[in-house]
This record gives sequence, C-alpha cells and structure tokens, in this order.
Amino acid sequence: MSKSDKKATGYFEGYASFAGVLRTWLIAYGIGGPVLFVTHSEVAKQLSASGQSRHIAILFLIGVLLQVIVALLYKGAMWYLYFGEEDHEIQKTKRYKFSDWLSGEFWIELLFDLASIALFSWATVRILNILTLASNGG
Repeated sequence: MSKSDKKATGYFEGYASFAGVLRTWLIAYGIGGPVLFVTHSEVAKQLSASGQSRHIAILFLIGVLLQVIVALLYKGAMWYLYFGEEDHEIQKTKRYKFSDWLSGEFWIELLFDLASIALFSWATVRILNILTLASNGG
C-alpha cells in the first residue's frame, strides 16, 4: 500500500467515524429530546398549555426523518457500488451511475445534517422560550 493510499484510507476512516457519531447523536437528540420533555409532568403541562407542543414535536420528527432518509439513500448507494464493483452489467445501470455520483457529493449529506440541526435548534429554542416565560410568570 502506497503512502497516499494509507492517507486516503486514514482520512476515510476518520470521516466515517465522525459521520457515524454525528448521525447517532442527531437521531438520539431528535428522539431523546421530546421524550425528556414529555416524561417530566410539569414541563409537559407547560408545553401543552402553550399550544405549541404539536409543532415542536413535528420539528423533532422531521429532523429524525431527514437523518433516516439520508442514511437509507447512502446505504442504497453503497450497496450498488459494492455489488457493481466487479459486475460490469450493474455498472451500466442508471442506479449504479446515480450511486457513483451520489457517493462523491458530500454537500447532499451535509445539507441533510444542517437541516436536522436547524430543526432541532428551532424546536429547542421554542421549548426554552416556553419554559423560561412560564418560570418568569409570563
């Protein structure tokens, strides 16, 4: 293995590790955040009384859904690339060509991650506003 091959492999392993950690964190936050808020009865009451709980839950749900969609999309692409690696007939298909293109387009994955972060941030700020207004008597 050449020095450049070792570098590329090392960079990919680092990328894959960070990507996996981020995706896990985003899904955990998107599911765990709402669960944490609804399992505390006083917080749940305040959220319910605000009339915003449904909208907040939808923001979290969409954020998680985006992470699941991007994971499925890239999983499918990697499957086609893996099986098409030695099969020239698969390499001729549109699905393989799309998968090959997708695997090199980092911006799509980044866009999904940023959208999830934005949705979770929006929901979290709304929750904090509700809780701080309630605790301030407003």
